[in-house]
Amino acid sequence: MTEDQEFHLRLLLTKELDLVG
Repeated sequence: MTEDQEFHLRLLLTKELDLVG
């Protein structure tokens, strides 16, 4: 996995957590 992909995934995860929280 490239750094770019990891960054994108982290952004998605943060968004999801934000919605749940």
